[in-house]
Amino acid sequence: MGTSFTFLPIFEIGIAQMKADGIDGQDAYGKMLGTAMVCSLLELFFSAIPTRILRKLFPPVVSCVTVILIGVALTGTGMFQTIELVINLQLFRLSNRLGSSDKCRNEILGRRCCLC
Repeated sequence: MGTSFTFLPIFEIGIAQMKADGIDGQDAYGKMLGTAMVCSLLELFFSAIPTRILRKLFPPVVSCVTVILIGVALTGTGMFQTIELVINLQLFRLSNRLGSSDKCRNEILGRRCCLC
């Protein structure tokens, strides 16, 4: 999986699908981590293969398309988190204007909050 965040969209989709199938969130997360550990063995195997053979297996067209798809997936994840941050900031400002700084954002929206 590497040290980058390229695995996050895949983790999100995998965990969401497992949760939709009725698997607990913690179990789904554990299964994804286990899968990552097994895949690390595949990475070790690839590291022992000479580069000329790897270039035949993964030509530049395949590598370029893979990198583009990873970038597109990360863009979607980043946009969602940015929009969520903006909404939370706006709700915080609204709560301060209303003089209800002791209320959380869920109370302002009329939702039940598990922390309050």
